[in-house]
Amino acid sequence: MREPSQSFPYLSYLGILLAGKPLLVTFEKKNGDVREMLCTLNEASIPEHKRYFATDRAESTEILAVYDLQKEDWRSFRIASVQNIEYLQEEKIADMVASGV
Repeated sequence: MREPSQSFPYLSYLGILLAGKPLLVTFEKKNGDVREMLCTLNEASIPEHKRYFATDRAESTEILAVYDLQKEDWRSFRIASVQNIEYLQEEKIADMVASGV
């Protein structure tokens, strides 16, 4: 796990990646569980009535708020807890969103 002081460059990089295609991000939750989340920051993929939630939150260099496409709501994770970032094929994204898993 990265130290918090090392998180800032990753935050910018992840933000740029998430503004494009959805990503499957694997990270460790505070309780130690490992979670995979299909998420995005691309406004075209976020319902209009939920687009501005992230702008109401205080900016952080250690935590990134993203739109979870499966839970259909905003979630956040600590940058230092990210274990893997993966682009998926369009078919896989559609399957994951449809299943809600």
